[in-house]
Amino acid sequence: MITISLNSLGQPPGVELMQATFGVNWYLADRLRILFNYSLAAPRNATSNEGLAHLVGTRLGVFW
Repeated sequence: MITISLNSLGQPPGVELMQATFGVNWYLADRLRILFNYSLAAPRNATSNEGLAHLVGTRLGVFW
């Protein structure tokens, strides 16, 4: 059973999310590029046992 403490307004406490995103662009030609992104998110909540989130993304950009 999970118990959640409520504040004076009857709402559960919020979660603070620390996040950082890093990106790299690689230009293959004048009108073609590949984008790489890495994001790290770390929730800060004393009442839960949540972990880190690692996200990786890629995109291809073509301009004509």
